[in-house]
Amino acid sequence: MKNNKKYILVTGATSGIGKAIALSCARYGHYVYGTTRAYDENKLQELNDIIKQEGLKFEWLELDVTNDASIAKLSEALNERPLDVLVNNAGFGVLGPVENYSVEEVQKQMDTNFFGVVRMITKFLPKIAQSQTPQIINISSIAGILSAPAYGIYSASKNALEAYSEALYYEVFHRGIRVSLVEPGGFDTGFSANSIGLNSDELQKQPSWYRNIIKLRSRKVGSDKKVVSSSRDPMRVGELVLAIMNSNSRRLRNFIGSGAYTTYLLRRYLPSSVWQGIMKLVIKRFS
Repeated sequence: MKNNKKYILVTGATSGIGKAIALSCARYGHYVYGTTRAYDENKLQELNDIIKQEGLKFEWLELDVTNDASIAKLSEALNERPLDVLVNNAGFGVLGPVENYSVEEVQKQMDTNFFGVVRMITKFLPKIAQSQTPQIINISSIAGILSAPAYGIYSASKNALEAYSEALYYEVFHRGIRVSLVEPGGFDTGFSANSIGLNSDELQKQPSWYRNIIKLRSRKVGSDKKVVSSSRDPMRVGELVLAIMNSNSRRLRNFIGSGAYTTYLLRRYLPSSVWQGIMKLVIKRFS
């Protein structure tokens, strides 16, 4: 047990990157409040077994980031308890041509990935500000830096998160509150299984370019093939988040994962006309 124990709230801690973050922090010796939309003993048995066997300081709390009453209930539960770090991880993906989705469907994506974070920060920032080591870490995506065919709706939600987080970073810096963004590339998580626009029935109705992109994506994503490589292990993201917490660095953006930083550099330094030309070629190549 380390002597600099922090109390950390991780949203969406049941699987994937959220699970990796929660475990990394708890194994280091921090106290973790892990949230789930609805506690299910059977679905969480494997994770609970790890928590019990390793004697981790871990507590489950129910939370729906799209529901103000749920957030208020969580705030009440933590009212008299310490909180040093908020990790906003809860989210999901909407993939496919932007023209396929109604305003209501786009709103659902934004409601979780963006407004869910806004709700949490609005509610918990005053409490975090009371900590000696106040910090907010928002889990974004390399898709928040750039937009590509089939990722428009998801990218829009993460791009909004990027802009919001950067402004917050400047605004609370002088108060000693650290704000960090994590931009993962590709990792083996439940992202595909939980994303809208990837099941076989939906794909059959899609244009050929999208179907072919998804076929290529499926060959590259290890978990779809039941193969997990060390480079795509979500525990790497958990370790990065832990390192950010333990570091004195004030860096805003933190890239990790398959091609994340390389893609960022290409998008930043290539002329827009060149980048746009590449994206057009993608559509032409896969049509």
